Amino acid sequence: MEFTRKGACTLACTLLIFISACKDELTHNTLQRALLVNKQNLQHITLAEQYAYLDNHLSTLANGILGVTDDRTFRTQLYRELEKRFDGDYNTLLTTLNEKIPGLYKQLAASPYTNADAFNVSLEAFTGIPDSSGEVNLYPQLYIPNYTELKAKGLLNSNPTIVWYNGDENRTWQDGLRLNSLGKPETVRVDEDYTHNNEVWVVSLSESYHGGDIVYLPQEPEPSPAAERIACLQLPYCSASNQAWEHGKMRNFRLNCDYDNIFSGSNDVADNSYCTFPRRINPFNGSRVDPQWIGNSDHRLLKKANPGYCYADFNKMFFEEWRTAGTNPPNHQGRRGNLLFFVFFEFDNWPARLKAKDVVYTQYGIRADGSWGMLETVLTIMYRSSQSELASGVMDSTDGCDGKVCDNQRHPCGYRVQNNCFEVQFSTE
Repeated sequence: MEFTRKGACTLACTLLIFISACKDELTHNTLQRALLVNKQNLQHITLAEQYAYLDNHLSTLANGILGVTDDRTFRTQLYRELEKRFDGDYNTLLTTLNEKIPGLYKQLAASPYTNADAFNVSLEAFTGIPDSSGEVNLYPQLYIPNYTELKAKGLLNSNPTIVWYNGDENRTWQDGLRLNSLGKPETVRVDEDYTHNNEVWVVSLSESYHGGDIVYLPQEPEPSPAAERIACLQLPYCSASNQAWEHGKMRNFRLNCDYDNIFSGSNDVADNSYCTFPRRINPFNGSRVDPQWIGNSDHRLLKKANPGYCYADFNKMFFEEWRTAGTNPPNHQGRRGNLLFFVFFEFDNWPARLKAKDVVYTQYGIRADGSWGMLETVLTIMYRSSQSELASGVMDSTDGCDGKVCDNQRHPCGYRVQNNCFEVQFSTE
């Protein structure tokens, strides 16, 4: 009889565990189905509703992270990864932390301040988002505003406040969570002033990582305040050796406006550029009146930039193999096209909308009716930003301008842009 009681008890416990496991799986599957439906509807809801979707899932991750704010292993690894500044800012991807700390996601999901199933589903909420440009993949990160300032003041390794940021740049403050002396979560209002004297961990989405291997940028010294006083644009870089140049370089630039708020980190200066022929020289289809596009859009995140600093001697390749022959992409007489159309912008993640910018090149030539007059080559360039573009224009690689300063200001030998918010200078080599 005793054996039977024990056997029955064991069977009952096994059944309870099985039922509990089935219930957990059912809950997880229900949340997964709801997530899939929500993703499918994202293209059809308002911008405010899309921000609410991000808020919901980022807050779930934040509540999981709240459970490890006093974990020494987590803190040590977090600071170590932040100081690598993999994209030029003091942030690190959650996937990177999970690789460095085995079992981290399980630990975060087990936080007493979140729901395990909801946490695991929220980890999947940012990939495969349908968008007008195709599916968008976003990646959660942790970012600490004013990291170097807090470190110098000895305010790191304290009791951090956790906030989540959905990318809405109109947001200047956010309710954050931190643990009080009793170990209970309390709400704190976090704004820019708060971040100068308190350690804040921002759970947000990386604006510079879009998948693939992480490439750590070479460590650059942070600009000193003295850099603000440097005249950024120098004399045009032109010489006789420019006769046979093949590359265009971005020599120096300065961002004069601050587009991102305290929860975003540094501004993300990016460009979309195309190399093409004007419509009057269309080597592939003479009957077309639009320009011949050569290759695909070349989008690059150029730099995490702080406003006011002159990034002198930047010397980053802007467009390569401008004159190199080849069949892919197609070219004409050994060239990819003599015109380079570009748009510079401050990049923002989805749900920031794709914007269209018409970039126009005008020249004197023969019209379709045989008369002479001004001809326009217009390219519509798409870019994703909450703001208008920083600058746009066309650089002309016409042979007659090589090696000297030309009347044609489009020539990259001395090409420069200067407006209220952005200044940049290019040269060729």
